[in-house]
Amino acid sequence: MKWTAYTYMLLVSTASILVTPHRSHGQELFLLNQGLQETLIQPDYSVDFIPDFTYDEVAERIRTMETDMPFTLNERVYSFIDYFAVRNRDYVRMILAREVQYFPLFDEVLRRHDMPEDIKYLAIIESA
Repeated sequence: MKWTAYTYMLLVSTASILVTPHRSHGQELFLLNQGLQETLIQPDYSVDFIPDFTYDEVAERIRTMETDMPFTLNERVYSFIDYFAVRNRDYVRMILAREVQYFPLFDEVLRRHDMPEDIKYLAIIESA
């Protein structure tokens, strides 16, 4: 038998088929993915609570507040309460996080000048 390049290639490819076990596509993909890192994605169910309140409920809360200054509720004030309590909660969260840093400074100055402590909340309202 004369060995040609074609015969040699046929012999080598036949031998590799006999030596290498046949794999399905699933097995090949499994072997291919062996080096990949798998990340488990968990659903995020941490939905923020959005309050639902009426004008009368806000009025009742205001009547029971202990405050150094008079507080008048009207439609405009109610719309701001609704805005910050419902639609702009991230801003309120950010401001309340700064409370620990800044409110003691306000308290000290307000006491020194014999002013109502509730004025410190005006800084939050005015900076909005």
